[in-house]
Amino acid sequence: MRALLVLLTLSLVAAIAASTASAATIYVPDDYPTIQQAVDAANAGDTIIVRDGVYAENVDVGKRLTIRSENGSANCIVQAANPYDHVFYVTADWVNISGFTITGTSGYYKAGIFINANNSRITGNNVSENKYGIYLYESSNNQIMGNKISENGDGIYLYNSDNNNQIANNEISRNENDGIFLWFSDNNQITNNEIFGNDGDGIYLDYSDNNQITDNEVSGNDRRGIKLWGSDNNQITNNEISGNEGTGICLLESDNNQITNNNFIQDGLLVYKSFSNTVEGNTVNNKPLVYLEDQSNVVVGNAGQVVLVNCNNIVVENLNLSNTDAGIELWNSSDCRIANNEISGNNWEGIDLEYSTNNQITNNKISGNDGDGIYFWESDNNQITNNEISGNCEEGIYLDYSTNNQIAGNKISENGESGIYLYRSTNNQITNNEISRNEESGIYIDYSDNNQIMGNVISENEYGIYFDSSNNNQITNNEISGNDWDGIDLDYSINNQIAGNKISENDCDGVYLYYSDYNQITNNEISGNDGDGIDIYRSNDNRITDNEISGNYEGIELYYSNNNQIYLNNFVDNNQNVESYQSTNIWNSTQPITYYYNSQQFTNYLGNYWDDYEGSDADGDGIGDTPYTINSDNDYHPLISPKDNYKKQCLGDCYADNGCDNLIQASVNCSYCINVLHGYWKPHRTKDCFNDAEPPDLCLAFCPQCCNGVDDDFDGLTDYPADEQCTCGLDPSEETPLPPIPEMLTLVLVSIGLAIVLRRI
Repeated sequence: MRALLVLLTLSLVAAIAASTASAATIYVPDDYPTIQQAVDAANAGDTIIVRDGVYAENVDVGKRLTIRSENGSANCIVQAANPYDHVFYVTADWVNISGFTITGTSGYYKAGIFINANNSRITGNNVSENKYGIYLYESSNNQIMGNKISENGDGIYLYNSDNNNQIANNEISRNENDGIFLWFSDNNQITNNEIFGNDGDGIYLDYSDNNQITDNEVSGNDRRGIKLWGSDNNQITNNEISGNEGTGICLLESDNNQITNNNFIQDGLLVYKSFSNTVEGNTVNNKPLVYLEDQSNVVVGNAGQVVLVNCNNIVVENLNLSNTDAGIELWNSSDCRIANNEISGNNWEGIDLEYSTNNQITNNKISGNDGDGIYFWESDNNQITNNEISGNCEEGIYLDYSTNNQIAGNKISENGESGIYLYRSTNNQITNNEISRNEESGIYIDYSDNNQIMGNVISENEYGIYFDSSNNNQITNNEISGNDWDGIDLDYSINNQIAGNKISENDCDGVYLYYSDYNQITNNEISGNDGDGIDIYRSNDNRITDNEISGNYEGIELYYSNNNQIYLNNFVDNNQNVESYQSTNIWNSTQPITYYYNSQQFTNYLGNYWDDYEGSDADGDGIGDTPYTINSDNDYHPLISPKDNYKKQCLGDCYADNGCDNLIQASVNCSYCINVLHGYWKPHRTKDCFNDAEPPDLCLAFCPQCCNGVDDDFDGLTDYPADEQCTCGLDPSEETPLPPIPEMLTLVLVSIGLAIVLRRI
């Protein structure tokens, strides 16, 4: 037995001696002129020491070796001889590469160091100006430590590389894409790195789980500091995250991650479709990052940033939420109140709502954010009221696939794009806002239908209101002036109503239609625009009536546009009233209208008033005896006087007119009786019209067209329900409907009303 032990000991010593003898040290260029020749000649376990110099090579390493420079990376440069191949290509386990400057590869998926192996150790290298700095492909248990990795496409890239790859103590900077990118790579450690100034993300985990990202300094990257997409159960802790252009940490469809004890400076957290994450102990600009998930009835106190996920009835008031990512983010949250906050200088939106409903955003100051002031994504039935929204780099308010929101009473100015932008967003109300000096449009409506734009003051923007492929919108009672291009511009848009607006002193056209059909332009004051009052290009079947068009370069211009109905407009003091090219249109009413002119009743077709018309009116009916010539067209029934001198057989709405001296003016149909005075038809509410009597509702007896059950004044309420006799109806301002009026009583009341009207004439 003792002899056997002696024999085994002697055999082990011999094996160690043989191994030691075989672990040779090879010098380049002393023993071999190139690194590749040294690798080819070496045995597994050898060390290759490379003396100072520049080596133009592509080195394939297929055996276990240590390859290091003699004096460090500053003096030993390995530059790709073939830029379409890796500089170092490692396919064997247990390879160590250290102390080189590695540069010069630019081919697709080519790297300074490409590893398809395990247990490698890459240390102390300067890896720069490659397509990829260091690339791990299906590799485990590798160490990438103490390197400077800069000015590559991506700094470090892991593809399907799991299990204890360690990326530590590296300086990773100024790469064209991401500093560190993990793709389907799990259970790795990223720790104690300085990651800054990359053009993409500092760290990007894409479908990569159970990784640890700890104690890194991640700063000044052009996109996100740390981004997770489809990545779960990762730990992000004790990192210093500052000054990244996009967001500090971004969670996209990533669940069950732990984000703890990170310090954000001029950065923060952004969440998208991400749930059950633990976010605790983080600070933003030395104030708490408040993250609430699945909570209700909370009043937020001190905070540097507020993120709400699946929350209800949260109050966020009187906070300064500045210099973070989104000051306030709501994800799938409802019935929250955001009021009286100052939200400025954020890297992203001031306020970001996604899939969130019935929230109130009121009386906030939202300024100088790098994204939009307020952004909605698929968020409905919210109220944005009385905010000051200014100086944001993109839109003041951006609604994206969002419906039934109210935007009212806001001051929206000097934003880098449009004041309000709607994209594929319907049935929103934009009312009584002051929108001025935005770099693009005051309001931009893009593929968005059935919105109401009412009572806004829109001035000194590039465009006042711009429509692109948007239909059935109502633009009423706005003041639109002093914009750099058109007051209202419709491109590829149909069935919009432009009514009751004051459109003046814009640098181009008052209203411009481009390939836009079936729109109504009525009761507007369009004056003093440097271009045309109304410019119609390849647009057909529009209706233009009851407008005051004055002091423009041209009153109306039509190019390649047909079958538009244009009548009962006043064209006054324009440099040229009309220009029509290759266009055939209708310049008078399509049906005879009964009207009063000089206290006499007439029935005739009515055209437009042209201040340069030189014809006569022999029969005194207010209609010119000769047509007004419009290039190849004619206005066959030009008005001899401005249209206000043509009274229509229509009872007046005295409560809105402050007296019965003025009857409602002539128009095509009686919807004008409502629209022109912005009120309801309520003669029974005004005693002066009926000698202090209060007769029952005359129900528009002289304007039966108005009894059509349509919302003629664009307030979202049906003015009068349709009725066969048109003798009863409910004004929405009345508390209860009036009972039907018997036919005989109706006739008596109508006679009384008409007698009073004629007496006043």
